[in-house]
Amino acid sequence: MVAGETTVEHWLATHGGVARRESLGAGTANAVERVWLAAAETGSARSVVTKRAPDDATALTYERELLATEALALDVFGAAGLPVPRVLHREHAASHTSPRTDTSAAIVPTESTESPATNPAAAPHVEARNRDVVALVLSHERGHPLSEVEDASEKPTPAEHGTLLARLHRAGASAACPHEELVLFGYPFRSATRSSSLRETFGALIRNLVADAERWQVDLGRFNAPSRGDSDGESSDALDMKDELATFSDAFDDVPQPTLVHFDLWPGNLLVSGGHFATVIDAERALVADPTADLASVALFEDVETWAAENAAFLSAYEQTAGDSLLPDAAAVARARLWSIYLGLIMFIETVPRAYEGDWVEPHRERVAAWISLNLDALRTGAREGQLSE
Repeated sequence: MVAGETTVEHWLATHGGVARRESLGAGTANAVERVWLAAAETGSARSVVTKRAPDDATALTYERELLATEALALDVFGAAGLPVPRVLHREHAASHTSPRTDTSAAIVPTESTESPATNPAAAPHVEARNRDVVALVLSHERGHPLSEVEDASEKPTPAEHGTLLARLHRAGASAACPHEELVLFGYPFRSATRSSSLRETFGALIRNLVADAERWQVDLGRFNAPSRGDSDGESSDALDMKDELATFSDAFDDVPQPTLVHFDLWPGNLLVSGGHFATVIDAERALVADPTADLASVALFEDVETWAAENAAFLSAYEQTAGDSLLPDAAAVARARLWSIYLGLIMFIETVPRAYEGDWVEPHRERVAAWISLNLDALRTGAREGQLSE
């Protein structure tokens, strides 16, 4: 880095200057622009993408430290040879000369006697790596969003799609990736979500969302469990959704290792060219979880079991590349449903702080709500039938 190069604007100025800008990423948490750099020597111009973090005052809890996590995810995926943008520049918060330590309360790992050497959550400095990233400059990569490709012959095959997902998960597996931020579940730079127990991490994520809903006055009561009759035939109080989700969380207990997942693999974030995947973009929602988490966006708005039945080629290619089945049992299906509920709640709540407008907003919220309810009902049915204990 050039001496004194601390801001995105300075980086742009020292790399040709700005020829023009274009706002991108409608609906994203960050402010995103494509910037064309003037190149007087050649008479041409190249473009980059800039991302700036949202104001913490208007962000959902998970959206804090997003750019630090995205930079880490791009480093990890890129090092494994995956087609992702390159991080060209990181801008850190001006109020800190070095990355700060996250002092928020951490979840206590399952084994509270672990030393800092074996339990990174016990070592405050672990949270310091690039945590204060407030803006990024990324390479602008080729390709068109899969969501905009209509001709079936120009779309990658389901097998290529499954292979891509498996490669992402192999790159993000903590056993294969040395980054200390990836050895615990949760958001790498949000210590209050990090734990050696995925059950505890998921509980923290849901509690954060419920608190966000309360802060923004978003009513989640429609998702609460129906009232249950007691032994005398009288109805009892309905379970709060947060407490009900905890009754299904034993599905997380058999996850063998933490895995960095993209968590936003909807077709708009998959760029294609010549009928093949060219680039995977927008890793801002990445977190350390289990592989089924990515099905929340791969099968967005769908029933995961129905999706699995219709995508055998995808799942077979995934297993061949990853060496493991993505949905081997009822617990994995339940995890995919729980992650779908988590993503659905994010999408349901974020419409308020982001102040979405237009005729599309209410139908979108209702579609998201129906997806959340679909997954909740499936979990309830599975519990009643003994597939998962309550």
